[in-house]
Order: sequence, then structure tokens, then C-alpha cells
Amino acid sequence: MCSESNEPSYLTVAQLAQRLQVSESTIYGWVDRDYIPFLMAGDLVRFDPAAIHKWMLAEADRKREKKHWLREVRGKVTLAPGGCNRKGAIG
Repeated sequence: MCSESNEPSYLTVAQLAQRLQVSESTIYGWVDRDYIPFLMAGDLVRFDPAAIHKWMLAEADRKREKKHWLREVRGKVTLAPGGCNRKGAIG
């Protein structure tokens, strides 16, 4: 008999926190803000490893794009006369 199963193996909050090397409270915060993909059954929160992997890749791409955009914007910003860019700053 084969003991392998085609059933997906969902992760608990503790398991996901350990895999991502963050605290469990961080995971719960992400769940509360719908920031991370999760499944709920009653009071149980579980995570599909494949969905988490896709989410991680998408977040990395989003952060990379944001960084690229910020670099472009910063390259276009010119200093105000006197070398200050903030109200009250002295250049």
C-alpha cells in the first residue's frame, strides 16, 4: 500500500512563520490586513504553500518595481534654490 496522498498539505501559522522567519504575530497581522493569501475554516487559519510561493514572487516583483520607480523619480527631482528640498531645511 502506498501512503502518499494527493491532498495538499496546508501550513499552520507557526509553520509559515518559521518558514518565512517572521513572528507569528506578523503572520496574524498580515492575515488581518488581507496582505497574505490564507484559508479559513471556522477559527482555523491555514496557508497553501503554492499560493504563498506565488505571493512571495509577486511581492518581490512589486517591491522591485517600486524601487525602480522611486529611482526614476529621484533622478528627476531638482534641488530648490539654496540647496534645500524640505521646508525649513538649510542647504
